[in-house]
Amino acid sequence: MSGHELEFDFGPCHIEPETRRAATRFVARRIAAEHPHLTAAELAADPSIRADMRDLLNALGLTKETQ
Repeated sequence: MSGHELEFDFGPCHIEPETRRAATRFVARRIAAEHPHLTAAELAADPSIRADMRDLLNALGLTKETQ
């Protein structure tokens, strides 16, 4: 990112389950690409990476907390 953060609140919206899964897989692949030296198990075990992924998914409205 360019160092600028944007904040939007579009309110509640319905995201189809398949779209939600596809977006979640996309986010996971992007995070994995940033850490090519780690296995999937190592990524999942790293608390800071897990927190970053959870925060990103939450910001995108893709977690249970945002439903």
